[in-house]
Amino acid sequence: GVASTTGGADRDMTAWEILKEPGFLSFCVVLFVFAGCLWIPMTFIANYATKDAGLSANDAAALVSYTGVASTTGRVAFGRLSKWIPQLVLLQGSVLVSGLAILLLGVAPPSYFVLALHAILFGFFSGSTIALLAPIIIGLVGLRNLPVAFGIAACVQAPGVLIAPPLGGALRDATGVMTWTFIVPGAMMVLSSALVWAIPAPRHS
Repeated sequence: GVASTTGGADRDMTAWEILKEPGFLSFCVVLFVFAGCLWIPMTFIANYATKDAGLSANDAAALVSYTGVASTTGRVAFGRLSKWIPQLVLLQGSVLVSGLAILLLGVAPPSYFVLALHAILFGFFSGSTIALLAPIIIGLVGLRNLPVAFGIAACVQAPGVLIAPPLGGALRDATGVMTWTFIVPGAMMVLSSALVWAIPAPRHS
């Protein structure tokens, strides 16, 4: 790869050089889609729980708690699993299951069970994805270039975070139901998991 021939891990790289590293651009695309889709259930789940599933405000608040606890658990669990399973395999699985958890909201009838299952799966695997970002970036460009590369990763996530929730709300207004607000981002996240195949195995540590 570029870094192995130019010594990218042993020197400070520019942002442009980092973007040209094999697989880093694909990684950024995955992050852009993931970050945007991540905020769809976070933005709409409480309202969906009370208005569509008919849950109480307390039950809706509990769903948010389930997501938070599962997210913390997932980060710890995947930190341990990454000792035995390649980080990119874990990333692909996490993005895939996170997308399926969002799709679940769009295809299954709203109920406490469905929303609780979504909250636990989504929290566990989306939290795991976030925990894998820094180790994967280090594997792509080396520890020395982590600050710049992580900054780039944060920048590519920001537009998705800003754009996705309003688009989700627009879909809700246009269709009158929440179905497509969950199906579209869920499908996009599932498809984006395939891009992980374009990210090369870590070359640095």
